[in-house]
Amino acid sequence: MKILKLLAIVFALNIFINAQNAELEGVVTDSNGGVISNTKVILTDENNNSITKTTNEDGGYYFRTSKGKYTLEIIPPNGFEIRKFINFTINSNKMNFKIALEVDLTNSMVTDMVCPKNLDCYLVSTQKVGDRKPKIIDFQKINKLKRKTKLK
Repeated sequence: MKILKLLAIVFALNIFINAQNAELEGVVTDSNGGVISNTKVILTDENNNSITKTTNEDGGYYFRTSKGKYTLEIIPPNGFEIRKFINFTINSNKMNFKIALEVDLTNSMVTDMVCPKNLDCYLVSTQKVGDRKPKIIDFQKINKLKRKTKLK
C-alpha cells in the first residue's frame, strides 16, 4: 500500500513538472527566407534571468525552459535590424517561433508579419531610428487590439 501511494505521488509530481516544461525553437531569416546564422537570441524571464543562444548555420535556435511570460531579443550580425519581443508568452509544451528580419536601413519604415503560434498574424509597422536600436513588439498590446477589433 505504501508503495502504491509513493508511486502515485511520483507519477503526479512527474505530470506537474512536465506540464511546466516548455521548448521554444525557431529559425531566424531575412525577409527573403535566407537563414541568418550567428545571431544572438536572448530569452529573459520576468525575474530578469536570461539565457543566450546563438543561431546555428541553419539559422536555428532552441531553448528548454518553462511556460511563462518572457522578453525575446534577437541581435543579428550587422546589416539586419535588432528585434525585441516583450510580453512574449510561452504557453504550450513545444512552441515554434520563426523570425524574419529586415535589412537595417536607417530611418526607413519597416513593415513585417508577426505570427506567434496559437495567435493570428499581425502586420506591424514602425519607424526605425538607426544606431541599431531594437524594434519592440509588445504582444500584450497586440492582443488588446485584436480583442477590440473583434468587438466591433
